[in-house]
Amino acid sequence: MFTVLSILFCAIIAGAILLRMGFKLQMERALDITVFVLIALFGLSIGQDDNLLHNASSIGWAALLIASLGMAGSVLFSLLYQRLLHLPNIPVAVAETADEHKLKKTDLLLRLLRSSKLPLVLLAGMLMGYYSLLPKSWGSSKVSFVVLCLLIAEVGLSLGNRPDLKTVMKSVDFKILLLPFFTIVGTLLFSALGAIVLPFSVRDVLTVGSGFGYYSLSSFLILDQKAAMIGQSAAVELASLSLLINLLRELVALILCEPLSRSGRVYQAVSLAGVTSMDVCLPMIVNSRTSPQNMPIAIVHGIVLEISVPLLLSVLC
Repeated sequence: MFTVLSILFCAIIAGAILLRMGFKLQMERALDITVFVLIALFGLSIGQDDNLLHNASSIGWAALLIASLGMAGSVLFSLLYQRLLHLPNIPVAVAETADEHKLKKTDLLLRLLRSSKLPLVLLAGMLMGYYSLLPKSWGSSKVSFVVLCLLIAEVGLSLGNRPDLKTVMKSVDFKILLLPFFTIVGTLLFSALGAIVLPFSVRDVLTVGSGFGYYSLSSFLILDQKAAMIGQSAAVELASLSLLINLLRELVALILCEPLSRSGRVYQAVSLAGVTSMDVCLPMIVNSRTSPQNMPIAIVHGIVLEISVPLLLSVLC
């Protein structure tokens, strides 16, 4: 885990230095490709494990329960955050027109279609593993770790190279920094309740619930850290559970963030989105019709959670 954290922070610094030198990196395509490769490798590991395939339905139900509990906890704790700090709802600055509403629906559909690619890539990897179309060594944790390090480097470079990072950081105050803390606590506390009815320890439930919508990074960090401790098969099971939990969170956030923001429940939308409040779900929270203060709330929340995921997993794993 020290290697992963070192790569992340070095890449953030490198991205910031490159930005100061006038180099604006376009990391979106590289990130997408790396994520797809990781998901395919992950599917390969699942397809090669007969026991895991037999338990697929139970893993699905467990993911649905933990994801629902985590999302409920984050939303409820964002309400508590508002109550404790006496923060009112943030109303929509300008009412949207009918044409703009149609464009939003189209944008939402495109984002949902993008997210639907991930399960298809996962399924393709599982089929290749099940029918032994690729060497078994490709599904090993060593291969996944190399690609994971590449993803960590790309995430760090992308984060440090954000042109708006300095502007956002200047607008940060103590209240804004508290929201991700409430999201973390609410998500983990409610996720832990799943251990009451599921055949997993509280620690394992907290581990798989610590992704906050960051499906690619969290699942592979769990796989990398847990494989040596509990074996490859058990680690793949936990990583699969984490992947499903975070995919579900992103899909629900894509659907609910926009109506929540439109009704003034910006803090709830941001908390529900988790890490994706700074990228995938940002257009649902911030647009020409919403209050300008939504931007720093959403981006800072996502950045803090993105950095918190590897730190939390280093403790929980």
